[in-house]
Amino acid sequence: MNSKPIRRAIDYSLNDEIIDKDEFINNLFSFLSFNKLLFSKQLVIGVSGGPDSMLLSYFLKNFGIKYSYKIHAVIVDHQFRKSSFEEAKITLNRLKMTNIDAEIIKLNKKCRNSGLQEWAHFKRLEILSSIAKSKNAILFLGHHLNDQVETVFMRMSKNTGFWGASGIKFLNYWFNTPVIRPFHQFTKNSITKTCKKYSIQFEVDPSNFDTKFDRVKIRKILGQINKRKKLIKNIYLSSFFISGITNIIDEKINQICSSSFPIHNLGFSVLDIPTLSNLNKSIALRVLMLIIKTIGGKKYFVRKKCASSLLKHLVKYNDKLSKMPGRTLGGCKIIYRYQRIFILRWSQYNTKKRVMSHLGNMIFDNRWQIFSKPEIEFECLQQKHPILLQNIFSKTFKIPIEALAYIPVSLKIFNFKKIKFYLDDMNCDNHINVSDNLLVFIRKEYNINIKFIKPITPRAIF
Repeated sequence: MNSKPIRRAIDYSLNDEIIDKDEFINNLFSFLSFNKLLFSKQLVIGVSGGPDSMLLSYFLKNFGIKYSYKIHAVIVDHQFRKSSFEEAKITLNRLKMTNIDAEIIKLNKKCRNSGLQEWAHFKRLEILSSIAKSKNAILFLGHHLNDQVETVFMRMSKNTGFWGASGIKFLNYWFNTPVIRPFHQFTKNSITKTCKKYSIQFEVDPSNFDTKFDRVKIRKILGQINKRKKLIKNIYLSSFFISGITNIIDEKINQICSSSFPIHNLGFSVLDIPTLSNLNKSIALRVLMLIIKTIGGKKYFVRKKCASSLLKHLVKYNDKLSKMPGRTLGGCKIIYRYQRIFILRWSQYNTKKRVMSHLGNMIFDNRWQIFSKPEIEFECLQQKHPILLQNIFSKTFKIPIEALAYIPVSLKIFNFKKIKFYLDDMNCDNHINVSDNLLVFIRKEYNINIKFIKPITPRAIF
């Protein structure tokens, strides 16, 4: 768990050793320090009630005592089964008996059966990260080495490529909330043995044995393979090294995007086609995929072949951009306007209105983080009539109207007549000033902080 945990990973994957509590606590503090994550004195834990999350709660409780951290556990009840809430209450009582502050969040039932696990996964992350953000905390999850191997196996079966082979990140960011999985290098057997040593009780989720779920199918296949332990070790180590490589590449790509293809605070980007076409093709494709995923607000990258088709289209019109037909991809529109190529958010549907929760923060349209008082209703500026929308801003505004249409606002309380912008056409970066002025105006006038979410690449652990 320190900056170079690979030797311990090999040992644990081979021997299924009991996890040393003191070593775990000391390594975790070193890890937080190494990655500059000592900004908060609060930790939020996503607890399922199983052995991994219950052991993690126990370890983090001891970590909190040693280093003066507050611990808050959150149990998300998806209500997939009739008995799920009763099981959640059992877990809640076990946590409270060990003096761990905890709560249960019940989700509204999802009627559709397709994509059930994926929906549950993202909905749980959304809730946990929102709670962590409200506490300025770090989010901890109990995923372990076996989860990593299953994830890599699943992704490879779906041809997700090199980045898919990196699996679950030890440290990543979910909409700017740091997420740590400190059991990433420990096997399920190690965790179960350690639970037994410390007399930690846990629940076993019946859905872990339901073969209608892809992960359970993969788990069953892996269990039937000869020399399973060696296979698990090799898959894990491969994903570990690939993850280190992809982190380094993504960090470089983020630097390229920041310098040559910045994503502005209103949620759009301007493409420098000559610079893009001069990049290595694989890097250029990744740049496009990253920009489109961020601006489009998607959870996954667009397919590589779709990005490759777009890149060919852009390069084809490199010397005649004004004649380039527009394209749409991944919730984005790629068009020529004001003598530039813009990547803009686009959707044929109106984004649903959302009311701010009691936590005072929420993710809107998978692209914006909003901080405000509870009960304020937000919707896209596109809900306002297009003519009125254009009248809000000066006619010299050199940003396509689509860049404005998807800004989350409260149409019930915002008074746009107070907004005046006058642009200096000699300043090529005037759109940056405008976007800052607009968001600053909203913050100062209404005490509402709206931030466009940009990707964060964790430091490579190699």
